[in-house]
Formats: sequence, C-alpha cells, structure tokens
Amino acid sequence: MEPTTFICLTDVIHPVRHVVKDGVSTTEQGSDAYLDWIVGSLREHEEITLIGMEAAIPDIIALVLRAGKLGIGYQEVRTFTTQDSLGGNKSCLQFRMRRSQGYIALEKRPPRS
Repeated sequence: MEPTTFICLTDVIHPVRHVVKDGVSTTEQGSDAYLDWIVGSLREHEEITLIGMEAAIPDIIALVLRAGKLGIGYQEVRTFTTQDSLGGNKSCLQFRMRRSQGYIALEKRPPRS
C-alpha cells in the first residue's frame, strides 16, 4: 500500500491472512499489512489521519496501540458521526498520528517474529 496522509477503515480486518513469501505459503496477522502501511506513511509524512468507522473502530484502536509500541504517538483523538448514502448514522473514531521522539526508522527496526 502506498504511503498516504489519510487512512480510513470501513470494514473489520480479517485476523489472519494468507501470504506467499519466497515461494513458501504462510499466514500472518491480518493487521500487519495495515501497521506497515501506517509506519510507511509516517516515514513519508510527518502526520497522518486514521479513521475507523462502525465495526472497524476496534481495529483502528488496536492499530494505534500497536503503533505506540513502535514509538509512534497520536496527537489527537476525536469521535464524530457521519451519514451513509441511505441517511443512516455511522459512528467514527479519528486519530491524528505523528512521529514521536521514540520513532525508529523502518530500516533500523528488528524483524517481527
């Protein structure tokens, strides 16, 4: 996924995903790709916005907590409600993420086990 300043999750993240690395089939945690996307985006941008909508709110919280363990902090959190195309309300949670002093460059991080 390309680095961006805005990431919005509208659906839950599947807990496990199938990947093929070096011709070997394996599984990994489903949120790993999203965490890598956040880290990669913060490598390119000083600040990004993350939004979780409805069922994706727990996943966005989990991603923010995991990012915190990597030294990435959030500056602002807020809730808001928006309407879908049918006029129904959708609850949303927004985080503004910034590189913190504990930020470790991606190339200097130990590999995940």
